[in-house]
Amino acid sequence: MEIKTIRLDRSRLSSEYIASRQNFKQIVSCCEAPSISPFKSPLFFGAMGLSSLTLAMMLSINDRMVSDEKNMENRGIEMH
Repeated sequence: MEIKTIRLDRSRLSSEYIASRQNFKQIVSCCEAPSISPFKSPLFFGAMGLSSLTLAMMLSINDRMVSDEKNMENRGIEMH
């Protein structure tokens, strides 16, 4: 638990002091967006291609396993 102190006898801050402490240009310059969009980079398309191929292979393997189980039921072999 954090203990907070409240100073009742503190003098009010002037508008000039508050304005001098606000440096928005520095904050914006630190937080600028990258010049290249991540969706346009080759690395993004490589990762998306690899994940798409992996998904297609997994769905294909799953489909084969389901069809094999159905074929075994037709042969009279019970699978557990």
